[in-house]
Amino acid sequence: MNAISSCLVAVAFASACTTEEPGTGSVAGCPSGKTRIETAAKLEVRDPAGAAASASVVIDGAPMATGSVREFVLVLSNTAPPISARPLTVKSVALVETDADGKVVSTGPQFTCKGPGGKPCAEATWPVLVPAGLDAACKPKDSVASTALTVTYTRGTAATPRKARLDVTVEGDPLWKDAPRTLEFKVQIGSPKLVCVPASVDFGKVAKNQGAEAPFKCTNAGTGQLVFDSLEIVAPSMPVEVQVAGGPTVTPTKPFAGTPKLALAANETLEMTVRLLPIAEQEKLVATLRITTNDAGIGTLQVPLKANATGPCLKASALSVEFGAVPVGSQAKLQASLESCGTEDVALTGLGLEPGSTAGFQVEPFGCVTDGGAAPTVQKPLVLPPTAKCTFYVTFSPSQVGTKATGKIVVPWNAGVTTDIALSGEGVQAACPVACLTLKNDANGQKVLAGKDVVPQTPLTLDAACSSAPQGHVIDTWKWSVAQPQGSFSTFAPSAQAKVVKFQPNISGKYTFSLDVTDDSKVSACKPAVFELNVIADDLIHVELTWDTPTDPNKTDTGKDKTGAWAGSDVDLHLAHPNAIKAAGQPDFDKNGEPDPWFAPCDDAYWFNKLPKWGDLSDPEDDPRLDLDDYDGWGPENLNIKAPEPGLAYFVGVYYASDNQYGLSTPRVRVYLDHKSVADLDKTGPAMKTGDLWCVARISWNPNKITPCKGADAKGNLVTPAYPQVPKLCK
Repeated sequence: MNAISSCLVAVAFASACTTEEPGTGSVAGCPSGKTRIETAAKLEVRDPAGAAASASVVIDGAPMATGSVREFVLVLSNTAPPISARPLTVKSVALVETDADGKVVSTGPQFTCKGPGGKPCAEATWPVLVPAGLDAACKPKDSVASTALTVTYTRGTAATPRKARLDVTVEGDPLWKDAPRTLEFKVQIGSPKLVCVPASVDFGKVAKNQGAEAPFKCTNAGTGQLVFDSLEIVAPSMPVEVQVAGGPTVTPTKPFAGTPKLALAANETLEMTVRLLPIAEQEKLVATLRITTNDAGIGTLQVPLKANATGPCLKASALSVEFGAVPVGSQAKLQASLESCGTEDVALTGLGLEPGSTAGFQVEPFGCVTDGGAAPTVQKPLVLPPTAKCTFYVTFSPSQVGTKATGKIVVPWNAGVTTDIALSGEGVQAACPVACLTLKNDANGQKVLAGKDVVPQTPLTLDAACSSAPQGHVIDTWKWSVAQPQGSFSTFAPSAQAKVVKFQPNISGKYTFSLDVTDDSKVSACKPAVFELNVIADDLIHVELTWDTPTDPNKTDTGKDKTGAWAGSDVDLHLAHPNAIKAAGQPDFDKNGEPDPWFAPCDDAYWFNKLPKWGDLSDPEDDPRLDLDDYDGWGPENLNIKAPEPGLAYFVGVYYASDNQYGLSTPRVRVYLDHKSVADLDKTGPAMKTGDLWCVARISWNPNKITPCKGADAKGNLVTPAYPQVPKLCK
C-alpha cells in the first residue's frame, strides 16, 4: 500500500484558547487570561510516516492485473503549536476523475475516495482538527488530532490513461483561504525511459568570430509515452542555442516550457542541433542543457555543453583599455594581463601594437617577456602553462588636443590564433587638471562600480583622490554636485567643497554625481568627472513618502532653532496589514463602510510601531520595517517588506501629524514592487493640513496589484480630516 499524508498546518498566532468569533478573547470552559492575538496558517502534505509526499502521483497501469488495486492514504492533521492553535475545519473533499482527453468520467470510474466511517469523501462528516497537546478545556466538542482518507485506484479490463484530482478545502488557514489544496493522480500506460546522446556536447576548439554545431538526439527507450516538460539552457557566458527538429529553438533567454506538447512514443527519437554562435574570443566556454520529462527515474537530465575546454586557451583581463582624457604632454599608464585558461600550454609569439594604431600608444611587456627580457617572438615564444598569467603595461602620451586616439594590441599565440585588445584615449589641454572620482559603499566597504546598483539609504563615500593636476601643480579646490530624483534633497557632508564627502541617497531613482576640480593656478578641469548611480530597493515591497511644504525655506535643516521651533513639518507614512480592519475596536472615521486600518496596535506599521511581527512569527522577512522617520523636513520615510505574504492587499496611508506652524504640505508616495527601477505607483496627494489622513491605495505582491482605497473619490483619493492619532502598544 502506498501512503500519502496531507498535513494541514494552522499556524494561528493566537493563544491556546481562541474563539471562532474574532475579538471575544475567551472560550467557555477555558482557563482565564488566554486571549486572541492574531492568526495565520500553513498547509503541508506528508505520508503517515512523516515524510514529505509529492503533490503528483504517477501510476503505471501496464503491469497491473485487471481488478488489482493501489491505495493512497492521506492523513489530515492540525500541527499548529498548541500555544498558538486554532481549530481547523475540513469544509469539503472532492475527487474529480478525467479520461485521456480531459473529459470528466461519469461512468465506470477507476478512482474512489473514502473518508471517516468508510463513507465517500463527498458525503463524509469530517471532525474538527486541533493539534496534539492543546489544553483539554479549549478543545471543541468531538475534535481530534488527525483524520484519514483513502484514494483507491482499481485497474480496469484495459489499462487506459486516467487522471484524478483531489481537492481538499479547509477553513482556518488564511494562506489557502477558499482555494483548495490539490493533489493529482495520473495513470500512464507503460514507463517512459529517456536516453540522450551524446552525454555531453563538446565543440572542441573554436576560433574567435567563429561558431560550430553538433547533433544531439533523445530516444524513448521505455514502454510508455515520453513527454518533455521543459528544455532550458543555463549559459552564463556561452552564446548557444538548441534547435529541435520540427519544433522550437531554445536559447538561454527563451526556454521551452512544455507548450505545444512535445512527446515521443516508445522507441521514437527526437533529433536536435546544438549550435554555438560566433564567439568574441577564443576562450573556455561552458553551459548546461537541462531536460525535464515524465521519466520518473531521471527527473531532470543535465547535459554539459562546452567549447575550448581542452587544449590551449588565452584570455585577456579586458577586451579594451580605455584611457579617457589625458593631458597633452603627459603620460598615462594602465595595466592588463593575459591568462592561460585551457588544459595545454599557450605559446605567445608576439605582443605589440597593430599597424595603423594612433601614435602615442605604447606596450611595455613587463611580466610578459622571455628569458632575455624582451617581448615574445615566433623564434622565442613565451610559454604559459595552464592557469599561468603574465602582466604588461600600456601607456598613452597624446600629442594633440581633442584628437580621439584608437588602436589595438595584437597577441598571436599557438598556430596563428590571436587575441586582440582595443585601445582608446583622448588628448586634452595640458594645463587642465583631470577630475576623477570613486564611490565606496560604506555599508560593506566595497567600491561601487559603474553599472552596479545600491539600495536606498546606502551610506556612500565619494573620493576625489584620483584626480590629478599638471606637472608642478596640485589640486586645491573640489566642487561636488548631484542631479537626484525629484523630491530628493540629500546633501554632501561635511560640504560640497571637501576632497572626500559623504552622501546618502534616501529615495529610489537615478543619481548623477559630478566633480569639478581646480588646481593651485586656479585652472579648472577641462571636463568634470561624472558617475551615474541607480538606487533600487532590494525588498519586494518598498514604499517611499516625501512631501513639499512651500513655506519651509530650508528643507535640509533639522532639529529646533533657538526659539524651540522645529525645522520643518511632520508627515508620517503608514503600511497596514489586511488584518488591521479586523482588529477589535477599529473605528470607521472615513465613513467607507468598513473599519479603518490606521493605528491598529499590531497591524499598522508607522513611527510608533516600526517593526511589527506579521505572518510567520519565526520569519522576519515577511515583517514590515520603517527605515526612516523624518519629523521636521521633507522626508523621506520608507516602509519595506523583504518577502511579503503572497496576494495580501496591504493599506498605504499618509498622516499629517503636525505642520509645526508651516501650514499646508503636499505628500508624494511611490511604491516599488519586485526591485523595479521605475515605481509601480507614483502618486502626489492633495494638499494636507494637520490631522488629515490620506488613504493612498491598497497594494499586493504576487500578483502585483494596486487598487484605490474603498470610498476613494474620482482621483483615487480618500482623505479624512481631523483624524485622531492614538498610538497603541501591541500586546
